[in-house]
Amino acid sequence: LGNTALNPVNNSLSVGEIFALTLADAETTLSLDEDTYEALYDASIDPYIFFRTSYIQNRAGNIDE
Repeated sequence: LGNTALNPVNNSLSVGEIFALTLADAETTLSLDEDTYEALYDASIDPYIFFRTSYIQNRAGNIDE
């Protein structure tokens, strides 16, 4: 929140535009590139269970913070 308020670019944007830019930045930060995704997919015995478990562990870690 502090960084958003201090960013001079945000002075000319609406709240909706700032929110959209923040979400787009978060998605870019969190998403895997295609090569990493394929490597994890190929290395797992059951990709669905692997990615589901990874999601659950990541979510639990975020909640604990």
